[in-house]
Amino acid sequence: MPSYPLEGVELLSTFSERQKKLIDALITNQSRKRSASPQNKDSKRRLLSPARESTEDDFTLPLPSPSASPGQNHYDESDKLSWSVINSYMSQLSPGSANVHSLLIELLKKTESTVLSNLYQVLGNSLRKDLLTQFPPEITNKIFHQLDFKTMLRIEEVCKSWNEFAGYSFLLWKSLCFKDKMIKDETEFTNEFKWVKSKRPSLNDTQIVKLIYKRRMVVKKRWMDPNYQPDVKLLDAKDLGVITCLQFDSDKLVAGSDQSKVIVYDTKTGEKRQELSGHGGGVWAMKYYGNTLATGSTDRSVRIWNIAQGRCTHIFRGHVSTVRCLEIIEPVQYGTDDEGNPIFFPNEPLLVTGSRDTTLNVWKLPLSNENDPETPPIELEENDNPYFLKKFEGHTNAVRAVSGYADIIVSGSYDHKAIVWDLRTLSKKFELIGHTDRIYSCVYDWKRKQCYTGSVDNTVRIWDVTNGKLKAVLEGHQILVGLITISDNNLVSAAADSTVRIWDPDSGHARNVLRGHASAITCVTNDDERVVSGSQGTLILWDANSGKKVRDMGTGITGSVWQVGTDWRRTIVGAQKDDETVIQVLDFCNDEFL
Repeated sequence: MPSYPLEGVELLSTFSERQKKLIDALITNQSRKRSASPQNKDSKRRLLSPARESTEDDFTLPLPSPSASPGQNHYDESDKLSWSVINSYMSQLSPGSANVHSLLIELLKKTESTVLSNLYQVLGNSLRKDLLTQFPPEITNKIFHQLDFKTMLRIEEVCKSWNEFAGYSFLLWKSLCFKDKMIKDETEFTNEFKWVKSKRPSLNDTQIVKLIYKRRMVVKKRWMDPNYQPDVKLLDAKDLGVITCLQFDSDKLVAGSDQSKVIVYDTKTGEKRQELSGHGGGVWAMKYYGNTLATGSTDRSVRIWNIAQGRCTHIFRGHVSTVRCLEIIEPVQYGTDDEGNPIFFPNEPLLVTGSRDTTLNVWKLPLSNENDPETPPIELEENDNPYFLKKFEGHTNAVRAVSGYADIIVSGSYDHKAIVWDLRTLSKKFELIGHTDRIYSCVYDWKRKQCYTGSVDNTVRIWDVTNGKLKAVLEGHQILVGLITISDNNLVSAAADSTVRIWDPDSGHARNVLRGHASAITCVTNDDERVVSGSQGTLILWDANSGKKVRDMGTGITGSVWQVGTDWRRTIVGAQKDDETVIQVLDFCNDEFL
């Protein structure tokens, strides 16, 4: 009788005596056949050898090869006997076990090539499964939202179902616009969508949002290509003198000056729309919200304007010295009520003004509509003004800078300290003490709940506005730090030492020092990828990631560079050219690919 390894003995114990005899006979018979073949002279393995020891000569049952014609099922008596034993053996095997795997391999080795070819085709088709279509739509959607735009474009070419999902998903491409920072906010997206639709009415919604992404991507690359030359417009600004403040959007551009004037331009055409006159001194603070503009002047007054009508609607009095800075606090959602309705603070826009008289005033901002009746301005004293809310007192010297969001205001002063104010309670929260000289700039970072201050003591300081504690002192500048700007991931400071520095706003670690100016930095703006800075006769675009200079942008600028601003497609600068004041618009998007 043949001998069996231990594993085979355990399995045979489950068979009947008749089955055991059949197996012995089959093994003996097969061994004789194999010993007659030169290839199998040394084969001593048995049917029930452990799977881990299986070789090419394992499993020696005379397994039949399927016939060439599927309909033929004629076996001789030994075939029937073999199948009986195999069935008994297979009934003892666990699905997915190593023995099953080994048996399958041996069966395939004994199978004719024509059958293997058919089997290959059947298995190939059955194994070709689109896994993504097997998932619930929510899971598939989540997977696609993790992809970048290059992968999205490749996916559209894989198969029809993927093309339909990736190529025709409006929400997916819209999400990509925001994730890749092609679009700043929902308002910007809506305006861009409407504009593209007006230019290409034949496109469906998904095609429009893909075109928006394409436009933004092309323009982003143009910024960083020193060989690409943007379109340049020069706006008439001869009457402005020194440009002290600048703000713009895709529709309008507003510039204030030390000559008491404010001029409103059409951003697209560069044409002058309105000239706002009325202040008795230079305008040194300015900001607009919608169609409402607020200005602060050396004449100690605050004026509110209807931009579209070019008309002053209100004059606020209360400060007793120059209004040097101001901030508009827009309503933002901070939660929902029990019924799921959004809760906003403040309920209406607020105006905060800072003065050289050491105080800050908080006002409700009177809003203007384009179709308001044209009436003379309403002049209001502080003690008889329904828009006046509170006077913040706490500084002992001029208030130089103010920044805020939602319920927090931060002010910086020449008294060497900054103060955090609570707009809910209209009270002081913390005094930020640490600078050893005048504070010239401050920025509130509402996402991180911290603020940044720059001082004549050459340092930038990071403060926690939740407890008033100092988090970090950023050193490196050699002279007055007069300018600070913030983007999502970069903190930028500019100083009179002719350098611009990029910092990590979380850790305070220095990232890059931008050297290339020959005099004090007078203006700076940034996002996560670009920095634009100006000094006497020079305007430079920098790569924020590498810290390298990309290009000179001040075409024809020969004198002071006072103000600069950027959006996704434009740089707008207020400067001197041949001793005249100019506003220069550099546009990197001429829309030829629409």
